[in-house]
Amino acid sequence: MPSEQEQKRLEQIDKILDFCNRTKIRVTYGAVAGIIEVIPRAVGHKYLGNPCERTSWVVRKDSKKPSGYPEKLYHNDLLKNSYVIEDAEELMDAL
Repeated sequence: MPSEQEQKRLEQIDKILDFCNRTKIRVTYGAVAGIIEVIPRAVGHKYLGNPCERTSWVVRKDSKKPSGYPEKLYHNDLLKNSYVIEDAEELMDAL
């Protein structure tokens, strides 16, 4: 069973993914990490779970694509909007 802090992080991730799916806006691992207060690498490794369309909205800052995802697991709308939220403060405001 996750600790209270881990549960809060998972809930925040879920809220972020709902936002991304609704708005069709990508967010960087760094922006998400800033919200849940972990290092960016932990976002994908620990909190997003297995690659899927829903989690493909979280992307690398340099490539603007999800790390380690085959293109067949990209959300159909992933690359239609060029805008990417790269900053935790901007992401918090958007939520």
